[in-house]
Amino acid sequence: MRLLPASLWPRFLKRRLPTSLWGRSLLIIVLPVLVMQVAVTWAFFDMHWQTVTARLSDGLAGDIAWAAESWRDDPTPENMAVISERAERSMSLSVQLREGDVLPDEDRRGPIGVVDRTLE
Repeated sequence: MRLLPASLWPRFLKRRLPTSLWGRSLLIIVLPVLVMQVAVTWAFFDMHWQTVTARLSDGLAGDIAWAAESWRDDPTPENMAVISERAERSMSLSVQLREGDVLPDEDRRGPIGVVDRTLE
């Protein structure tokens, strides 16, 4: 796409903008309302997305903390089976104990930055 030279912009705008009083007054009223509507909608959805993401990640962190504390209270294979079954049934959370495994150190970045910032 080629841009117009600077000397042609005034003429280009003059041709494209409405020439009647009705058209200009409509543009003066409608354009600010439209811009404000877009800005408010964007701000609302952005704040809503951040709030929902924060609450979901807090809930997941609480579920994981429950499983870890339950295991710490009674570290037996029978208790692990009970914890795993309860987590699967009530929270749809798969819990496994992998003895000797180490959690990875590297940072994982997903496609959605809000989720990553919330989980840090």
